Amino acid sequence: MATSKPNSIVGVKRSDPDPGVVVNMSRSETVGEIEELQYDTPRGWACVVGVFLIAVHTWGMSSAYGVFLTYYATYPSFQPTSNVMFAYVGGLSIAVAFITSPLVGYYVSKGYSRPILFTGVLIEAGSYVGASFATRSWHLFLTQGFGYGLGMGMLYTGSVGIISQWFRRHTGFANALGAAGTGVGGLAYSLGTNRMLENLGYAMTMRVLAILIFCFNGIAVLLLRNRNEQIGVIARSPFNYRLLTTPGYPLILVYGLCCLFGYIMGLFSMSSYCTSIGLTASQGSVAVAMMSVGQAIGRPAIGFLCDNIGILNVTTSAAAFSTILNFVMWPLAKSYSVILVYGLLAGTVTGTFYAEVAPLTAQVVGLRELDRALSLIWLVLVIPALFSQVVANSLIEIGNGSFLIISQPPTATDRAMAQPKNILLLVADDLGREQMGCYGCKAIKTPHLDALSASGTQFDMAFTSTASCSGSRTVIYTGLHTHETGSYGLNHERNGFQTFANIETAPEAFNKIGYKTGILGKIHVGPDDKYPWQVQEESDSRNVAYIADRASAFFRGAQDESKPFFLTVGFVDPHRHIPHRGGFGNVKGNHDPRLKDHVYKPEDVEVPSFLSDIPEVRQELAEYYRAITRMDQGVGLILAALDAAGQRDNTLVLFLSDNGPPFINSKTTLFEAGVRLPFLLRAPNISAPGSVNPNLVSYVDILPTFLDWAGHGGVNAPEGKIQRRGRSILSVLGKDNQDEAWGQVFGSHTFHEITNYWPTRFMRNRRFKYHRNVCWKLDFPMAMDLYASLSFEGMRNSSPPMIGKRKFRDYIQRPPEELYDLENDPLEVENLAGRPEFQDTLKEMRKALEEWQLETRDLWLWRDGTAVVLYTADRYNYAREGLRIPDRFDQDAENPGTQNVEFFPLKE
Repeated sequence: MATSKPNSIVGVKRSDPDPGVVVNMSRSETVGEIEELQYDTPRGWACVVGVFLIAVHTWGMSSAYGVFLTYYATYPSFQPTSNVMFAYVGGLSIAVAFITSPLVGYYVSKGYSRPILFTGVLIEAGSYVGASFATRSWHLFLTQGFGYGLGMGMLYTGSVGIISQWFRRHTGFANALGAAGTGVGGLAYSLGTNRMLENLGYAMTMRVLAILIFCFNGIAVLLLRNRNEQIGVIARSPFNYRLLTTPGYPLILVYGLCCLFGYIMGLFSMSSYCTSIGLTASQGSVAVAMMSVGQAIGRPAIGFLCDNIGILNVTTSAAAFSTILNFVMWPLAKSYSVILVYGLLAGTVTGTFYAEVAPLTAQVVGLRELDRALSLIWLVLVIPALFSQVVANSLIEIGNGSFLIISQPPTATDRAMAQPKNILLLVADDLGREQMGCYGCKAIKTPHLDALSASGTQFDMAFTSTASCSGSRTVIYTGLHTHETGSYGLNHERNGFQTFANIETAPEAFNKIGYKTGILGKIHVGPDDKYPWQVQEESDSRNVAYIADRASAFFRGAQDESKPFFLTVGFVDPHRHIPHRGGFGNVKGNHDPRLKDHVYKPEDVEVPSFLSDIPEVRQELAEYYRAITRMDQGVGLILAALDAAGQRDNTLVLFLSDNGPPFINSKTTLFEAGVRLPFLLRAPNISAPGSVNPNLVSYVDILPTFLDWAGHGGVNAPEGKIQRRGRSILSVLGKDNQDEAWGQVFGSHTFHEITNYWPTRFMRNRRFKYHRNVCWKLDFPMAMDLYASLSFEGMRNSSPPMIGKRKFRDYIQRPPEELYDLENDPLEVENLAGRPEFQDTLKEMRKALEEWQLETRDLWLWRDGTAVVLYTADRYNYAREGLRIPDRFDQDAENPGTQNVEFFPLKE
């Protein structure tokens, strides 16, 4: 080895050229003797920028394949589906890039650099466009595997050697800076890809990535310029096998083999490893991003050190540090925090080989042989490129979530946890909690619901936001209150209330993350384009055995597609049969031989305390019980079908009702009977069998809970959509004590039928309940089926007219505010709003409710007959121009002036 001049790098003469190969012999073979060219110039730094951009959108984007791998494994949408097969797709792309590199290098040396690079741009971008239409695994092999690898090979191989042609003094730093694009790209695309998959869906994500690839790689190609002609590189065979006899070169090959195995196994499989130990896909993408941060920081630093300490010294030290890190820290990487620290540290040295392979190889073989030396290196690296991800993911599965523990077979629990997490939502129509055996009713038979309660968690304080069918369901499907969604009342026929376009619904959210979504039976929400269930079988049938058969078919379909599923079953029972007074859809005989028609006698029912114990009520309750027991059998058949499909242990099951019983004093009111509902939740490995949870939960919490169960708990609605209000119930599911953070709920009711306008809001804590009746001077309106019921006719004609313990007049005519002490008055009969000793409680709850109304932009927060939200809205914002609103609920027609009155908001 000879030492060059101070501003040159060390060069070693290569061996004689192959026979028949033409080489320009007018210049010396050593790097140090190519003196007439200008080095370390601005044009060279422009090339660094170009190489950096290509690294971002080739290797950097390839780093995000770990996120795709997790997505494919967790939400399989392709046939056939196998984690190993998906791992091969990622390995194939890298292998193809390396396989094509010798041919690419050959044509680059012939002067086709620019056409090859632009072709690579088109092929790489086109591969992602093609992948967006993929439906089977071989489509992915062809597009994201072969196509992407071919494009990446053209771009990376066509550019990787250019920087070394432009630098001497800063060769290591310049190459490392260009290679740092891998870390920057890995950071951006690991986080960005996961977010796009969650918010845009798979197909649109691939198309957006294709656009980014095309634009930025196109710019990069325009910045690049090689110096093959000036240096004396001319066309020749892609390989020079005599390089294998060059001292030091075989060691570079071995070094590359070892580095690539570690690089791909660590970086590309980190996301899958995170999910295998119970972390979410989002956390996995952050872990990958943290490794990319390490690369973005570490590679330029390593390049700087190489220029000042020596390439061999630095690369050897980096390899030693990586080895120590893996043996000391990796066995402890079982928690999220440790994984993040490990990722950052490992990222600083991961891929050191790729940052310095060009200048290191140039030192050994010379600049004129660099292209052929790199071609041979890339060819050798095909084997680890193709198999590293497969080996890593196999070790994850065999090792029970660890690369290191490879002798312990997976347990049944491990296999269950690795399965997709399904969701089964069972919605009863107008079922009260007091009409179920598990909630204390001894007169009714609900064995299947009782069994579900015994196998999961029964919530004692679960509340819908509104006691109306369509509105309550939109709360479930959106995580928002009805005054936020536009679903103010019933959806069907003349009513026509629809969910706003700027709301993300449950089927939209779960379709994006790869679930098979479906709904059977009653739907009762709209419009259809806001609720795009993949399987939608609307039915008003009360033949629950038929509904169970359709559910069984849905389970089989999800298994055939290898997808996790989210199925909603909307029972029609025990809703009233609208065409018949006092009817609940009961007919003589069974709908199906599997069902038993259980007939109840009026004298055997339990009359709930919110109703009067009169013959008409008992008659309807007997028919109501009959419909409930029929529905209970449907629940049993569906759960049996779930068990038969082998999905019990990985399916969250939630049973609830949309609102309270279809009787006066319950449905369409915000009294306890209308909004405090049955809520049975079975989440395998989380809920304690037979437990009763005392915390106050709201129906706005349901969708966040489902997303949390699916591994997307931290994900909210996309930008531009109204963000969900609720939170995951899973955090308190295993608790049997009262959590202070779960001590209050809010509710919002505006319409039922289009003619039933009566806006009212409520707030409830463990003891008190506050009602704010906005249009309190209106008589409380009646839903037609309740008005026509035999039970209401009997109660209104009783003497005196009473509805349970409530006077009929108090039911129809209500004050602007109501305050009840539920410990002493669970039926909400004695209004404490006017009692002096409860004024502090009244003001406190009024203030809390109004703050909630402001937060949720409730148009029915009124002062002086106008909406406060509009008073401060961007379009009007009259408050900015000095308008002040009197702090009174209604206009004072007798004293309309604003002199000497308090103004909103009310001061404490």
